[in-house]
Amino acid sequence: MRPLSALLLAWAAVACSDARLDRPPADGAPPDGAMDATPADSAPADLGPDAMARDSGTADAGPDADVRPCEDRDGDGTSGGCAGALDCDDGDPAVHPGAAERCNQFDDDCDGRVDEAWPGLGLPCAVGVGACGTASVRVCRADGVGAECPASAGAPGDELCNDLDDDCDGAADEDLPGCCPQAGLARGCSEAVGRCRAGVQTCGADLAWADCDGVRPADEICNGEDDDCDGVVDEGVAASACGGCEPPPAEACNGADDDCDGRIDEGVTNVCGRCGLVPAEVCNGQDDDCDGAADEGVTNPCGGCGPVGTETCDATDEDCDGQADEGLRNRCGECGPERVEACNGLDDDCDGAVDEDLPGLGVPCAAGAGRCRAEGVTVCGADGLRCDARPGPGAAETCDQADEDCDGRVDEGVCPPCAGVEVCNREDDDCDGATDEGVANACGGCGPVQERCDGADNDCDGQVDEGVEQACGGCEPPPPERCNGEDDDCDGRVDEAFPILGQPCRNGVGRCAIESVMRCLSEDRAGCAPAPQPPAAELCNGLDDDCDGRADEGLLNACGACGPQPAERCDGLDQDCDGAVDEAFDLQRDVRHCGACDAACPYAAADRCRDGVCACGEQAACAADAFCVDRGLSTARCIPLNTLLTPMERP
Repeated sequence: MRPLSALLLAWAAVACSDARLDRPPADGAPPDGAMDATPADSAPADLGPDAMARDSGTADAGPDADVRPCEDRDGDGTSGGCAGALDCDDGDPAVHPGAAERCNQFDDDCDGRVDEAWPGLGLPCAVGVGACGTASVRVCRADGVGAECPASAGAPGDELCNDLDDDCDGAADEDLPGCCPQAGLARGCSEAVGRCRAGVQTCGADLAWADCDGVRPADEICNGEDDDCDGVVDEGVAASACGGCEPPPAEACNGADDDCDGRIDEGVTNVCGRCGLVPAEVCNGQDDDCDGAADEGVTNPCGGCGPVGTETCDATDEDCDGQADEGLRNRCGECGPERVEACNGLDDDCDGAVDEDLPGLGVPCAAGAGRCRAEGVTVCGADGLRCDARPGPGAAETCDQADEDCDGRVDEGVCPPCAGVEVCNREDDDCDGATDEGVANACGGCGPVQERCDGADNDCDGQVDEGVEQACGGCEPPPPERCNGEDDDCDGRVDEAFPILGQPCRNGVGRCAIESVMRCLSEDRAGCAPAPQPPAAELCNGLDDDCDGRADEGLLNACGACGPQPAERCDGLDQDCDGAVDEAFDLQRDVRHCGACDAACPYAAADRCRDGVCACGEQAACAADAFCVDRGLSTARCIPLNTLLTPMERP
């Protein structure tokens, strides 16, 4: 701003004038007893106690004192003009004790003070701003009821680039951005706060300030730095929920709050609320796949878990296939083994054939004895096998070792008795008329007989194959046990050759794994089913997506985490996990980190970092009242602020 005009000196005269002036009467004549003013009289009146006492008439009167009678000449109710009078101007009825004080340079209320209601009288004042300002001192208004500054503001002019308010609008050099008053003048700019670096601006030949060569404040962005240089980092800009400036990572199913929203694994768990694929439903009375139903699609036909019951021949559907006793009834529709075909002219085994495949049928045989014996073959009769030979007619028995009467006895009753022992030889060895009595087997033949598994009554005890049938019936060995939910070898146990059936199992690894139980995979093999889920491409999520037994292989950064490798910062820590600390920063030469991290050299004071110490050229860093010129050159040096630069110098 342009300085105001020289203050008027009149206020000094007012301050030195008499605080109590005798006011002339209205006719211009001096009041009674008034004396002409002299230079000495112009000094301020003594209004102390003694003076007041003199005015009031209480002081001792000398022998020559002019003692006048008191009277109220101006009719204002207060006497004056005598010793002890209170009216300080008995010629003016407006002046007396208790009167209203007016701004008129007189003591109107006779209290010894002049214009005391306006303490600013005589003090400097000004009217207008900038170049229009005019100075004066405050004086009384003409009406005596107030004070005023009698100055008048000057006329505004065009605004010039001179650091003054030429157009008197309260602003200097407005609408002249960047202007400066003198070419070559330099000034400091910006401050070393946050990303800002102090610099120097130089006034150019066009009287405009050059750009600040320091780092000026910028809009704050989320980058972990103080961009607007207010001492606060990232204020007012949206940081990610995880506290950094990068967007939060996507939520992965790993039991952690990856996106920092206060929730864990939201939106990435399966319908069961867990990580990985939905488990396969297994038959265990529980809802393994979390679809609201238990054991759906995995129960057996009977609605239970495990193999169905073994069908038995009891008119009940144990295996729940809609049929009772299927595969268990014989051809005649009865429970039990197939009927044995009997030699009776009937279809006993219900195979559509009569008396088929009977042992002994069609075998050569003979009927009759002795000379009546006839040859034939065995045929079926009402009571079983019979020989179809018809014996011839007999004759009278004679003692000739022959059976003429065809009764099976030789010479019975016609030969004298003998003393032989009966043996099984079809002869009457004991001459008792009976042949082989007591020594023939149950089948009427000689020698022992043994039951064989052949569908016939070999031992002639009325039973077929008794004691020689296999466990499953019949003559064939029982089949081996198969993995099929049946008792193949007829030992009363089902699938006992496969003891792992029903045991819990896990098929596959990683996200492909399926929890299940051991089941029959074929008739000769048991194992874990169903098959694992197919593998997927490996993702960086803490899971084994490709099911190779490893999680996130080939995807983790050097720090062992998902995502890009962190950038190294200058803070004494190894952010990029390469085993080195702050390796990207040269603390001996980096002006941003000179001697220590974040120890930036003041821009105006230094142009380099030398051996970890800020410096201006070959000198130490400049003091606060100087700045570094010829930056980056061998001639760099410190010069005082507000020093005009030569054309060869540069800030």
